Amino acid sequence: MRLPLALLATASLLAVSLTASAAPAAAVAVSRIAGADRFATSVEISRQTPSPGDVVYLASGLSFPDALAAGPVAAAEGGHLLLTRPDAVDPVVMERIAELSPSEIVLVGSAATVRDSVRAQLATAFPATELTRIGGSDRVGTSLELLDRLAESGPVRAVWVVSGWSFPDALIAASVAGATGAGIVLDYHGADPASARAWAERLQPYVQGVPVSIAGGAPSVSDEDELLLAEHGAVDIVRHAGMDRYDTARIINDAYPVDPGVRSMLVATGQNFPDALGGAVLAAATGMPLYLSPSMCHSGVTPMLAAEAAERGIGTAIGLGSAASVSELALSMGECPVPNATQASFAGVYGSFDPVQASGTGGAIIAMPPNARVGAVSTSQRSHGTLRAYTVGADGSPIELVADPDMVTPSGHQVGRRAFGLGGGPLPTHLYIETDGDWSVTIHDMRSVPVGEPGRSGMGDDVWLFPGGVPHVNYSYMGGSPERGFELTARPLGSGGTTLVAVSGAASGRVTAPAAPAVMTVRSSGQWTLIHLNRP
Repeated sequence: MRLPLALLATASLLAVSLTASAAPAAAVAVSRIAGADRFATSVEISRQTPSPGDVVYLASGLSFPDALAAGPVAAAEGGHLLLTRPDAVDPVVMERIAELSPSEIVLVGSAATVRDSVRAQLATAFPATELTRIGGSDRVGTSLELLDRLAESGPVRAVWVVSGWSFPDALIAASVAGATGAGIVLDYHGADPASARAWAERLQPYVQGVPVSIAGGAPSVSDEDELLLAEHGAVDIVRHAGMDRYDTARIINDAYPVDPGVRSMLVATGQNFPDALGGAVLAAATGMPLYLSPSMCHSGVTPMLAAEAAERGIGTAIGLGSAASVSELALSMGECPVPNATQASFAGVYGSFDPVQASGTGGAIIAMPPNARVGAVSTSQRSHGTLRAYTVGADGSPIELVADPDMVTPSGHQVGRRAFGLGGGPLPTHLYIETDGDWSVTIHDMRSVPVGEPGRSGMGDDVWLFPGGVPHVNYSYMGGSPERGFELTARPLGSGGTTLVAVSGAASGRVTAPAAPAVMTVRSSGQWTLIHLNRP
């Protein structure tokens, strides 16, 4: 089977606990703007946005390009940006629209992105409100139509060119564009030179004689595309690019300093886009700078943010989204804890990478973290349907199954955690999701895999780190799918696996534990319990 790798790649960091003795001192005070999900969070951000709200922009919360380009336009009009599902508007968003009582609602994107059923729902609920759709033939066309709309509010002083393929470098550009009267245009075209030139020709009427800023390095907007922009009339082209998405956000903010009287900063996760989309409008309306952070405290990024706060005299960091998006420790910018010795030793052998979280509805393709050769995937689906997930190589071929429909609890939820890459094989580049329900996925390295305690139990697949030094393991399996049964495998650090238990029905017993540190894995469709014993 070959997979279409050009589909949406979304990723965000899930909060994964690391052991620490005491909470380090915070660098700033913290507060949070968050709802129950991305749609409710967009509502809460809107409630904190001091704009009259005579116009509401409504964009898909499941993809970033349209909402990204709409942010500066909404800010220029003193409007609000809310997120919707493709086929229906959530009640909490409908309630917020009613509160704002706008004279106009703008649907952002074509009917393939925000469907006509949304328009019908709004027309029924708000019959006196003008409904407008701004949507081009593709994401570039939509961004250009939004630029036309921006020009109606006043002269477009500059244009930001950002990636239309990936969101991280583009997020902060939207906040700065909204504050400075600039617009957003997407870099999105085929890989051949003719497609790139056709893209530049589309942009020429919008960039000719206009200062252009580029967000991010060549992976976001290529050097060749930068040359094409210059050939088609763009002037004063400036590229803002750091070592990574977090450093790029810092560089962009440093290039566009805010009022020195502003004493708060907005912080959104750099691993997913929804919270930062609404945050861009809030930043433009309040003058607060918007920064990106990993979900967990990060030894490199967190001190950088703390230094930015100190340099700007900022005393409060306002997190956008829940603690699963940006943890309390990451938000407070205190000293980061470190993994314990067992986690660190496994990461030293198998490598480390920043964890990634993604969630959505229906099938998707998620970009794997760079250099993620060995790690674990945690999956959860708490609605109808079943979930199947594969790692996939650069050639589009499946490598390893990391979730299947047997990972189901008695309540019907599908949950579990599986390791990938322990048996070697090619480097996975994407994770392929097959489902028709709501799901969340976390991809993380061995630093974020828990260390086994004397007792451990579960309801499906699991992975943990076994430090060694315990001679025996008692197991108990309550039974489940007879086709799948229960299997306990030990993989000593850096070597192949040994099956310790393999039963098809309810069973209990004792096995010899590995003498050396090992990755322990369970495959199970039912409830199980393990107890590590130091005695015979």
